[in-house]
Amino acid sequence: MVNGVRPAFVRDAVDRMLDQFADKLEPIYQEAKSSGAPIAAHFENNKSKVADALLEITDERAAKPGHSAAIVKTYGKLRPAAKQNVEAAALRLGKLVEKYDR
Repeated sequence: MVNGVRPAFVRDAVDRMLDQFADKLEPIYQEAKSSGAPIAAHFENNKSKVADALLEITDERAAKPGHSAAIVKTYGKLRPAAKQNVEAAALRLGKLVEKYDR
């Protein structure tokens, strides 16, 4: 049974996957740049694509051998909500990318 998650778990997980996130978002970013659309608007208009790209990373990690059945089952239950949460954050993520786009 899982009793809790250590305080820095999410921050550390995101930090470990940040380069992968950037790689997955690069094609969507390039689409925005080549179309001349604002990045944030493009991310928002393609929020399902953004979510699928980012969650592909965690899907691959979850599919690796060595995870307990309980972890795989829990991930499967949380995955639909994760997609909704990432889609909801697409506009903010796009604004963050815009902020550092130079």
